[in-house]
Amino acid sequence: MAGFIERPKIQPPTAEARNRAIGNYYLSLLLKRAPELNDKRPFSLAHRAIISDANLASIPPSLINQLGLEDLEWTWCGAGHMNSLPILRIGRPIEDGYMTTDVNKATATIEVARRIDLSQDTENIVPFTMRFGGVIKDDKNPENNRAVALSYDLENGNRLTEVNVSISGSEFIAYAEKLSRKETSEVIVGIPTDINQPYETAGLITEGMYNKINEPSVRFAIANGHGFDYAAIFKIGKNSSIIKKAGYYEERQDGIVTVGLKKEIADKEGLLAWKFSVPEFLQKA
Repeated sequence: MAGFIERPKIQPPTAEARNRAIGNYYLSLLLKRAPELNDKRPFSLAHRAIISDANLASIPPSLINQLGLEDLEWTWCGAGHMNSLPILRIGRPIEDGYMTTDVNKATATIEVARRIDLSQDTENIVPFTMRFGGVIKDDKNPENNRAVALSYDLENGNRLTEVNVSISGSEFIAYAEKLSRKETSEVIVGIPTDINQPYETAGLITEGMYNKINEPSVRFAIANGHGFDYAAIFKIGKNSSIIKKAGYYEERQDGIVTVGLKKEIADKEGLLAWKFSVPEFLQKA
């Protein structure tokens, strides 16, 4: 027929997009809940439950030490009931004395993201991602403290898929100038995590973590007084060309992933060089 214009076919959302949308919905509900008192548990018990939730995926000792998970007390948070999607556990310093489900005050978070599998005759809840948020401390140089977020794919060999590391405002300004607006949005995200878009970061970076890396003395020590208001996004093996253009690097060797800011480029810009290494895989319990 003359003048007929065929409309483009609308592609159905991918499984990854559906899982992300479901996780965003439930996690947003959880983050907006009024905090309540809850039981606190040592990390050993929390880890045992996480292993069960994550289909026997276990957290490597090196990552436990880096994030100081054993130094915290833990509580479970859910959006209504134990079968809620996702399952989130938060850690707080032991000296706090009491525990609440206020996620914003957490200094570490571990989430097992899950999806509903309808491929079988019965409805199954399947874990597909484990996400971490926390702070890497440098007691000698507090300005080197970094908030980090990590994401591991539980359906692909427990492999690391994304790392976020906090960067200073000065660092953001220096490297945003080298990138287009679109490229910047692919490698830089604001922190703390937006409670309306909790999957924008690889794991939850809370106000508690943000405050921990932005103490007044730290902000004063950083060039130009800019604190850590952003995080660099490393999508392992997927955005390395943009990362390299911005002055960062990503390396994988012997089961370890290292990301960082190149020293020669940091020196040229008057910034602090840094690097951060994490296990490439979670362990199998």
